[in-house]
Amino acid sequence: MRQSGGCLWRAVYEIAQVKTQDEAFKMQNASLETVVKSIIGLARSLGVEIINDLSAEESNTFLEEKERLRAEAAAEAESVKKK
Repeated sequence: MRQSGGCLWRAVYEIAQVKTQDEAFKMQNASLETVVKSIIGLARSLGVEIINDLSAEESNTFLEEKERLRAEAAAEAESVKKK
């Protein structure tokens, strides 16, 4: 299967910390480890690779894309505000 993207391990851990507070996981008395494994399984089934860290080039690409999306969102918000 072709990977469609990547997610850092630390992001998976941060997501799991939030998700352990969800009622579905609380009802199962799920541990943080169980929630992490669930997130990893879901990510892999969607073609998302879990990666340790970004290279300098990948980090720059990410930051450029983030800035581009932020600028687009700001332009859109300004456009809606003018209407």
